Amino acid sequence: MMQKIAKHRWFVLLFLALFACGEEAQQTQGGRAGRGGRGGRGGGAAAPVKVETVKQGDISAYILKNTTLEAERWVDVRARRAGQVISLLKEEGDPVREGTVMARLDADAAQISVAQREVAYLEAKQRYEREDALFQRNLGSKQSYENAKTQFESAKAQLEQAKLDLSYTAIRSPIEGIMTLRNIEVGNMVTNNQVVASVAKFDPLLARIQVTEKDFGKITVGQTARITVEAAPEKEFTGTVKMISPVVDPESGTVKVTVEIPRTDASLLRPGMFASVYIITETRINTLVIPKKALVLEGEGNQVFTFETDPESGRGQAQRKRIEIGFTDSDRLEILSGLSQGEQVITVGQEGLRPGSPVRLVGEAAPPAFAGRGGQGRQGRGQMGQGGQGRQGRGQMGEGGQGRAGRGQMSEGGQGRQGRGQMGEGGQGRAGRGQMGEGGQGRGFAGGEGQGRGRGQMGQGGQRGGDGQGRQGRGQMGQGGQGGQGRGFAGGQGGGDPTDRIKRIIERFPEVKAEYEKRVKDDPELATNMEKLRAFVTEMREKGLIPSRGGRGN
Repeated sequence: MMQKIAKHRWFVLLFLALFACGEEAQQTQGGRAGRGGRGGRGGGAAAPVKVETVKQGDISAYILKNTTLEAERWVDVRARRAGQVISLLKEEGDPVREGTVMARLDADAAQISVAQREVAYLEAKQRYEREDALFQRNLGSKQSYENAKTQFESAKAQLEQAKLDLSYTAIRSPIEGIMTLRNIEVGNMVTNNQVVASVAKFDPLLARIQVTEKDFGKITVGQTARITVEAAPEKEFTGTVKMISPVVDPESGTVKVTVEIPRTDASLLRPGMFASVYIITETRINTLVIPKKALVLEGEGNQVFTFETDPESGRGQAQRKRIEIGFTDSDRLEILSGLSQGEQVITVGQEGLRPGSPVRLVGEAAPPAFAGRGGQGRQGRGQMGQGGQGRQGRGQMGEGGQGRAGRGQMSEGGQGRQGRGQMGEGGQGRAGRGQMGEGGQGRGFAGGEGQGRGRGQMGQGGQRGGDGQGRQGRGQMGQGGQGGQGRGFAGGQGGGDPTDRIKRIIERFPEVKAEYEKRVKDDPELATNMEKLRAFVTEMREKGLIPSRGGRGN
């Protein structure tokens, strides 16, 4: 009996010893640590923008057609006789009146012919007068009288023809207008009916357009039209519908409409110019309008960015709004819904923006970046220790979160997964991406210093044994803690060059790239100075070389 009791006692002691070892191991080795919470977003650098105010105005619906301007009349000037050019009296571009002499031909032969015809005319006239006197007194025959009369009339006609041929040695303009072309030089021989020049009547100019049957009923004679030309895109000219063709072209199904444009500015409008014709069909009075360049090209539906002021910080920020569009003209949009009068829409600098992005007006000083807040750490499965870092914000570091208690007895914990903020408290466990707490056993960070790459300032990371290479972090890194065994990596110093994104934008547009390379030669600082790069992109956007493109929201 005593032997059985002794045997059972050994079993109990052995069981208690094993239980104590297991409990001790449980105390020294924790479970996985929780992940640090996500930090708030920092302010970052404020992007320079230009804005315009939503206001009331008049806007019209119109039919837009492109065409080429034509002169009302355009004629070729032809030589009426052969001869050699002896003088030029007008040059291309000179105004001429109807009958103005533009060039002269050699007139010697014509003058001799006129002189000969005059002699023949005088002889025939004298004979006719003599025969007429005899016939009236019944002293001459009727036949002689008739012959003399015929010869006189023939000589008179030949003299008139000779004088006309002489007048043809002066080449005259058939209409009033502008000499647009000259095909001859002094000394050239010209033939009868040869084109020697062209003259056009520029005032008024005509724009002939083809309108579909659907739009035909919206146009009437006398209706107002607006015209723009590529040579002066900022200026508008006014015209009126002069004629509507009575027939429809069976092949194209269109109707020809002629618009008459008074030539009020002779230096800008000329025949042959490419023009856009806007025929107004309806006008809305005192409606909300914004510049067309405020419209964002990306995303679903029509969107704009507005300039708002943060009530807490007083800094500017961009907010994206969906809008409903009514009428549009060459540079404005009618707003049916989505905006109110007095709001400010961003017209330059929208590229890369997203809701909440910090912005400032061009010319204002850039405000300092502001901090975001850290998040709350997640529960670890081990004993509670010092926790992990909250996720970094895009500015200064936020505050870290608190890890929740795990199961088991209390000991020093490992690193929670990286956040974007400062260090919170977590449990033991595997490595996080941020600053390190004090770790115990398990897969936590080891203490020590290591280097790594990131986008923030360099902090102290963990090492495994000696100094180890850490992997990339995204923000400013805090100090690492100490730990036991496990994988450690260091937070490192950030360095992703923020000018790279702007340079990639520049590379996409050949004209912008050429201008950038030219300016860098004169000002090498442009290649590295963020403010100068942003100002350069804004300037290219204003010139229309870089289109406005909205960013994506969160």
